[in-house]
Amino acid sequence: MKTKTFVWVVAAFLAAGTISACKESEGALENLPDNVKEQAGKDNGEGKNGGKKQPESGGGEELSQTEYNYVVRTFKTTGETQPGGQAEHTLTFEGYKPATVEVLVVAGGGGGGLSDNADRYAGGGGAGGLIYVQEYPISTDTITVKVGAGGVKASTTEPYDSGGDVVGGKGGNSEFGGIIANGGGGGASLGDATNPDGADGGGGGSGGGATKFGYPSATDAGTVPDGISAIKRGNVGGDTTDENFPNSGSGGGGAGGAGGCPTKDKEGALGGIGVKYDISGAEQWYAGGGAGGAAAPQGWSSAPNYPEAYGAVGGADGDADTGDGGSGGGVAGKLSGGNGGSGIVIVRWKAPKTE
Repeated sequence: MKTKTFVWVVAAFLAAGTISACKESEGALENLPDNVKEQAGKDNGEGKNGGKKQPESGGGEELSQTEYNYVVRTFKTTGETQPGGQAEHTLTFEGYKPATVEVLVVAGGGGGGLSDNADRYAGGGGAGGLIYVQEYPISTDTITVKVGAGGVKASTTEPYDSGGDVVGGKGGNSEFGGIIANGGGGGASLGDATNPDGADGGGGGSGGGATKFGYPSATDAGTVPDGISAIKRGNVGGDTTDENFPNSGSGGGGAGGAGGCPTKDKEGALGGIGVKYDISGAEQWYAGGGAGGAAAPQGWSSAPNYPEAYGAVGGADGDADTGDGGSGGGVAGKLSGGNGGSGIVIVRWKAPKTE
């Protein structure tokens, strides 16, 4: 009997004045760039290598259900890991080496955007790309593991003076052997009021939220080796193409859904919802998108599973070890956004029971 890790994906909550299904509306899709149209509103549940082929044995041992205990190893960033960088570790199998391991790889979340004044609100950072593999073949005694740090919040809107875009920093990639989860895209900033346009959200594992007529950017959760079945999750951030809400920030994309779009002026949208895994031994939400900046967080608390299922709100940093996106700036006069949350890699396998 095969034991599986359960996954819960909660559909984005929709209510007037809170979160918009902007990525799935016909009007929004018509205005998206071609490289984003195919991904908008799409659940990337089974990536390019998500076929049915099972991995070949790497030479380890198989155990019956009555003969094993689970072993769990968790890898995180360290205090020395720079924003958007990686912490490198080594997983060593001593004595017993399993044929396959179960692995969850979550990259660092993107940093939130910056607002230039208290009446204009920035986009939230996108969640880090998330990849889950139930059976990753083990052929060596050691495996290199890298965990991505969260991206840094945007610190200046100065490039707007020359027509450039300013977004929060991209999160760092996380890796396990040949699996690479891409860091989340940064949330867009909103520059000087004399500039007619804001910015597009940054691309990444999940995309950052846009500002003032900006579009989401393309997303790519990451890559896995050929022949390995995997679940890959990453979604676009929200857009701000509705001219009725030019000063509101959209949410960054989450592993479970696209970032929300503003439905009221000066009220930011909630980020895309994350996904829930119990590979660590306890149910935990991962990779929620950061919320857009807002004058007041009206409607956020009415979303299901709020706040644990989402990235940061209120200009705060994304939670550590989750891959959550940082919130966009401009909340209640706080102009700066939040840093992205650091990623995590969790590995689990069956080992023989000991007396």
